[in-house]
Amino acid sequence: MLIIIAISIWLCLAIHRFNQDSKYTFNEAVKNKNTLVIVYKPSCKRCHRVLPRLFLEHCLDRKKEIVINGEKLNDEQRDELENRITPTFRYKNISYNTANISEVEQIWSKSH
Repeated sequence: MLIIIAISIWLCLAIHRFNQDSKYTFNEAVKNKNTLVIVYKPSCKRCHRVLPRLFLEHCLDRKKEIVINGEKLNDEQRDELENRITPTFRYKNISYNTANISEVEQIWSKSH
């Protein structure tokens, strides 16, 4: 029973972190070059493979990141973030269009 409760709390923390990180705007994302920006699309299968795992593993990290829904971006905004395919991870004005979990972990480590 305690294991189920612990897993439920962990899952809630990960969901809460993702929801909090999703409240930022495009303008906040581009002005914070030292903050990891993650562009995703709710319908993206690659995002569904990578992001839940990432947020579950890092739900207690202290440094923030910004999560942007790519479906709400216009073409100019996508170009500015160099978003070609989702998920896109942008840190220090460099964009990484990858779903490779080891690459994503390296990007996360550099940014956090």
